[in-house]
This record gives sequence, structure tokens and C-alpha cells, in this order.
Amino acid sequence: MYPEVCDGPDEVRRGAREALRRGADQVKVMADGGVASPSDKPGQWQYTVEELKAAVETAEAAKTYVMAHTYTPKAMQNCLKAGVRSLEHGNLLDAETARMMAEKGAYLVPTLTVFDILAKEGQGSGLDPFVLSKLGMVREGMFRALELAWKAGVKIASGTDIIGPFQFLKGRELGLKAQVMGPMAAIVSATATNSELLCLEDQIGTVEAGKLADLIVMDGNPLRDMTLFEKGLQTVLLVMKEGRVLKDRIQ
Repeated sequence: MYPEVCDGPDEVRRGAREALRRGADQVKVMADGGVASPSDKPGQWQYTVEELKAAVETAEAAKTYVMAHTYTPKAMQNCLKAGVRSLEHGNLLDAETARMMAEKGAYLVPTLTVFDILAKEGQGSGLDPFVLSKLGMVREGMFRALELAWKAGVKIASGTDIIGPFQFLKGRELGLKAQVMGPMAAIVSATATNSELLCLEDQIGTVEAGKLADLIVMDGNPLRDMTLFEKGLQTVLLVMKEGRVLKDRIQ
């Protein structure tokens, strides 16, 4: 999808409609400053409530929803007031905003792995000092934010935000989340909760009659060893897609 710079509710509405015309399943807005961006930073919130409402109304008309890139309470609260369904990252979440998220029924998609990887590999990946300083700021708060959301009863989904050469480490996300939520809740965040967020809970997310039966069998018990998820294909013994066996190392 092509990003668009929009100012004012009418431009936001036009941009959201254009994204949906191009085939987007959801609308994403950058409601806060970024880490990798060259000039802004987290805390420089990007849209007013009125602008965000324009995106939400447009998405709702197309029977879908808005997700928002956010780090800080002000940006997150603007999104919640406008009816945004899913807040991505949220590293600097505070207790008040966590309560507001729970009340609104909004989802949090923490992306712990990308910050963990960039902090360890960032200089080797060519990140400049300004980006690294922002990375340090948001990474410091990520576990506290997740804990606040978890204790407040926020619906926590799962994502990684990883692109490029580190995609093989996406499974680390579940292990990092398990440090706060516990193993089973971390797994549920990527299965049942993600299916609800994507409005696909009637098809995927749980093992039930009538669903698509997308399943994997692992060589080990992830409730005892969450690192299984970041070890990749070597730990996956069986893969089923819509009930068909695509890979079988059990036999």
C-alpha cells in the first residue's frame, strides 16, 4: 500500500477511502511520532480526534476498522476517543490510558521483538544516533506498558513489526510476552485474540469443529520452553492448512 500525508479530516477521509479502493483490509494511521523516522519522535502526536474520526467512519463504512501506530498516552487517548480499534506498539502506555483501553474494548498489539532486536543489532544495521536514542526510550518502557495493559484487562493481540533479515526471529515475540503474561496467555494472544481482532474468529484462532484447521505440531512443550517459537522450522513437526497436511515429520 502507498502511504499518504494528510492534513485535516477531509484529507484523512480521502486518504482512507483511497487505501480501501486499492484493496486494503484495514486502515492504518500514524498517530504518533516514530522511532525510525528521520525528524519526529514519540510524543509528537500526529492527528486530532476529528481527523482520526474521519478515518474511523470511513473504515466502518467499509465494514472494517482502523489500527494506529502509537507510543504515548496523548496519541493513544486521541485514538480511543475517535474509536480506533487497535493500538500498535504502545510502549509508553500509562495506567489511565490502560483503563481507558479496557473500557473501550480496544486491542493492544505490543511489538516487543522489533525493539529487542534493533537495540541489540541496531548499530550493525546502520541506524543513526538519533534513531538509536529514540529506540532506547521506547524499549525501556515496553515491559511496563504490557504489564499495565495486562493488569487492566486490555485485550492483547500479537505482532512483531519485523521486516527484512530478522524475520526468522518473529517467534521471539511470544517468549518476551510470556515474561509478563505467562506462556499460555502469550500463545492465546497470537491465536484466539488475533482472530477476534481481525474479525475472523468464526474461521480461525481456536481448535473447533467447523473452523479451518490451520495447525502446527511442535517438537516440545512451549508451555515449558517458549524459545521453541524462535527456533524456526527445526521444531515444527507437522503443518496443517485448512485440514490438509502440508508437512509431516512425525511419521
